[in-house]
Amino acid sequence: MQFTHSWYKNIIKLAKEQGYSFCDYSNYNRHEQEIILRHDVDMSLDKAVEMAKIENELGVSSTYFVLMFTNFYNIGGNRERGLIKELVGLGHNVGLHFDDTVYCSEKDRRSFDYSKAITQEARILSDILGEPVRFMSMHRPDKVTLDMNINTEGIINAYDKLFFDGEIKYVSDSRRRWREDVDSIIANRTYDKIQMLVHPLWYYEKEISISEALKKIIDSSVSDRYMAIKENISRIDEILNENDYM
Repeated sequence: MQFTHSWYKNIIKLAKEQGYSFCDYSNYNRHEQEIILRHDVDMSLDKAVEMAKIENELGVSSTYFVLMFTNFYNIGGNRERGLIKELVGLGHNVGLHFDDTVYCSEKDRRSFDYSKAITQEARILSDILGEPVRFMSMHRPDKVTLDMNINTEGIINAYDKLFFDGEIKYVSDSRRRWREDVDSIIANRTYDKIQMLVHPLWYYEKEISISEALKKIIDSSVSDRYMAIKENISRIDEILNENDYM
């Protein structure tokens, strides 16, 4: 398995050839073989849109979970809002990626009102999307959080026990490592139903290391900051050389 666009295209094509249908958390269980395809947008909306375009070309729809509060991107910014809307325009779902560490410490989690906070964040994201948020996933959940089986009215939790009851196989490329041979699983139709989590930030045209992938995220933040400065200071070229930051 490679972390390249070509590998990702091939695994999607293979899944379709093997009879898998792609679905989301609201319309699964309608086909004998199906894949709930999901993406956690942890660091880069640009990488998310990049992957969304690939899926659109292949006629596949997936769900992208975005963070409301993160140091990596600002969904309140015009550019970021445009990228989120582009995901929808490409035929995908956008869900809430909820980070409970924004609100409470580990010892306070059991008494924290998850439903209230999730509803508040979902309302903001819905305003950006122009449509209701239907799905949410937890950001880096541990066993304690998962065991809570958090439910919020009108919003389906991707970590609901319903999706981890043994009937649906969960596979993920977290930390840029597939724990199982996804190629073989799909080629051999080992499981009829799969929830597949793919993080867009790992995938490029050519194979690169995990350190190189993370360095690209760091480099992109520099160019993003330069563009923000450029929008706020006239004649910035008289002060800074754009080639040093782009």
